[in-house]
Amino acid sequence: ALGMAVSNSGFVGYPIVAMLLGPAAAIGLALNMLVEHLLIIPLSLTLAEAGRQQGSTGKVLRETARRLARTPLIIAMLVGLLLSLLEARLPAIPGKVVDMLASASAPVALFVIGGSLYGLKLHGLFAELRMIAVGKLLLHPLAVFLLFSLLPDVDPVLMVAGVLFASAPMLSVYPIFGQRFGVEGRCAAALLFTTLMSFFSISLLIGIMKPHL
Repeated sequence: ALGMAVSNSGFVGYPIVAMLLGPAAAIGLALNMLVEHLLIIPLSLTLAEAGRQQGSTGKVLRETARRLARTPLIIAMLVGLLLSLLEARLPAIPGKVVDMLASASAPVALFVIGGSLYGLKLHGLFAELRMIAVGKLLLHPLAVFLLFSLLPDVDPVLMVAGVLFASAPMLSVYPIFGQRFGVEGRCAAALLFTTLMSFFSISLLIGIMKPHL
């Protein structure tokens, strides 16, 4: 579900949307990342953690909250949101360190993907990979388009931006999320397969939507 619902908005979605829509891409990226980082990712991790627990509902909720409170990615998102709301800026030296780590995140993610794929036997996984790819590349943008169509007075440019962001493959740290639950190899394979297939699906989508831009 996480692989089907969260896009690689920064590295794939934004360059494509910026090329087609110009400055509106920045607004679309900000709105998209708010939904992803404040709703979809925390909700997905909550459901995944809850699925590992046993016992009464109260016990499951307490244990899930305890585990999530110690998850570095959740902590990072909450701290980032707090700093943004407070309009706080880091001092020069810590800010430079954060910028360096941010620049290194994509290459590190690629190393994790490669390491997760090494030795993985893909036999028997293709059905699942196809399901994830279809969900991410076709069903996700279709669902976004249908929901936009139900809303009144939606800016057509932002609607196109939302659909294009939804059409991007899943975020590059998807295997890192999966590692916590022992499925990093499956997630890495799905990421690689979906990213390759997205060349064709996004090209087709742009061809369909471009006359209406």
